[in-house]
Amino acid sequence: MRKPISASFEPWSSYPTLPFHFIEDDFVHRSLFALSASLSHARGGVEVNEKICSTQQGPHLQDQTSFWLSLPQGRALYARLNMNDYLKLHLDNGVTRFFGKKVNLYGALTSTHNFASLSWRLGLRHVSKDVHTDCRIKYSTGKKDELNFSTRNVYKNRKLTYGLITMLDLNSWVLNNCNLVLGYKAD
Repeated sequence: MRKPISASFEPWSSYPTLPFHFIEDDFVHRSLFALSASLSHARGGVEVNEKICSTQQGPHLQDQTSFWLSLPQGRALYARLNMNDYLKLHLDNGVTRFFGKKVNLYGALTSTHNFASLSWRLGLRHVSKDVHTDCRIKYSTGKKDELNFSTRNVYKNRKLTYGLITMLDLNSWVLNNCNLVLGYKAD
């Protein structure tokens, strides 16, 4: 089983979060050792990443463990956690039809281990071969409460990919982020 559709990475609109960490890893100065292991099954999977890094305070362990489970009716549960105070729970409702269109409804909770800082996300994604449309609302607690609405619209036309990614701060009605995505796949 692969990860839920709403928890997967989209290369054109998620570049900073892509799993290409080997490009950034500095094995000469910063990363002393790295180990990754994964186990996948038709009903779920687990992935473990461990890294020993060199810091000014000495060696430091960075870890990340991910689990995903297949639930009935195309639903999925995804969880990610690490020792450095990070926890994410993600529930994907699967692909359903809504007014004749394929859509994916999902929700996520991100927090520290002691739940001091919470971030709730609720999203709706239109599932199509050539169009990627994703709308999310996010509420975060912490030093100050934040409420954001973001959209991600990416279109693919043969080798050309283009789109717009925006985020609106609903507390102050300010457009926080507006990015144009443009790509061309060369053979």
